[in-house]
Amino acid sequence: LEPKLPLASFRTFFLRARDPTALTERGIVLNVFFTRINAAVRAQGMTYSQFIGKLNAKGIELNRKVMSDLAMNEPKAFAAIVKAVK
Repeated sequence: LEPKLPLASFRTFFLRARDPTALTERGIVLNVFFTRINAAVRAQGMTYSQFIGKLNAKGIELNRKVMSDLAMNEPKAFAAIVKAVK
């Protein structure tokens, strides 16, 4: 027997499959930013959603492009941001 996919998961999959943003260059770039930030934050012991939530709570305003660049090219600076958020 094959496991059945829950209806909510199926709806989410169907909606994302038809998301025009995911198919554009902008969507691909945003996904790259997300992936880089997520990898760097997980190395610091947090998840992406926890990090973004705490950034917003602390009032730190950095866009995803800047955070992605810091995570890749300036790991010490990015670690300082994560430490300030924790």
